[in-house]
Amino acid sequence: MNTMTSRTAPIAVILVLSLLLISFDAYAETVRGELTITLAPGEEGHFRLFELVAIDPVKNPIAKSVEVLLTIPRPFLRYRDSFALSLYGGLSTAPTEGMQQLRGTLLYQGLLPPSGKLLFRLPLSDEIGKGGPGLILPDHKITIDSFPLILQIVPIMKGLPSELLSADIGISADLLLEDVGFLTLSIELPEGVEKPIEEDTQFLIDNKRYAEKELAEKLKLSSGLHTLRLNIHGFAEENRTFNITKGETTELTIAPELLESHYTISAPTGTVVFIDGKQLNQPIGEETAISPGEHVVLFRFGDYQLSRKFTVNGGKNYNIELFFDILIEDH
Repeated sequence: MNTMTSRTAPIAVILVLSLLLISFDAYAETVRGELTITLAPGEEGHFRLFELVAIDPVKNPIAKSVEVLLTIPRPFLRYRDSFALSLYGGLSTAPTEGMQQLRGTLLYQGLLPPSGKLLFRLPLSDEIGKGGPGLILPDHKITIDSFPLILQIVPIMKGLPSELLSADIGISADLLLEDVGFLTLSIELPEGVEKPIEEDTQFLIDNKRYAEKELAEKLKLSSGLHTLRLNIHGFAEENRTFNITKGETTELTIAPELLESHYTISAPTGTVVFIDGKQLNQPIGEETAISPGEHVVLFRFGDYQLSRKFTVNGGKNYNIELFFDILIEDH
């Protein structure tokens, strides 16, 4: 860790400088002090009075808060209400170790409670929660676009011993995650079967209906067991139970079973019938399975023949009938 050249200066002189930095102005201001450490979630280190600590941006989409744990040296505890903790964001430039000053917006400032362990919770959502002993909690959320952040502790009382300047303050950063995970769902239809229109498809998760486009991307769900019911016109209903693990993505692939369709032929005796160019050998009137999709039926009766295209939907049965009629008109 880099050391500040001013650490050996009298505490009273440094105190005057620090008082100039304490401001509750919501606009950008200059923050002075050497940046000695940059923390990402899961990392730890230490710093001293007046030094700056940078906290990296949060990239986890289910983070509820950044948990900054401060380990305060024992000598500090003898001086109640003597130190101020400040947090800055919206920095004018990217923080790098060794910087002596930068500009940012004050997001929080308050007295350091007299405790050896302090949790500085930075809420990332509107669910702020409640404070308590050993917990420092801003009264507003810290927006993601405020990151990276700068943290600093300075003395605000006179007469403090200069030995406090060389005392190391422990610090670590971690994330408090929502108790949620994600689901991605993909549907595998049989080869040659066209994708059904949305009106013919129903997705129900825990009895709540979701649009197909909502499931095309990651769907956030609470951790634990969930139920899925899938109804697609022409396919057998699918029911699944799946588990969502906190912070992880569950990938679910469903290949729905196509419902079988059948047809029967009704035609005068002696009629020759072709389906998709293939002559039928089974007796007329017998039920026969047929695949979904477009087909062509052709009837040949004596010197006459007639063909027609038709579309088969899964799960439906069809009667294909050829009949002749006699029309008598008077004049």
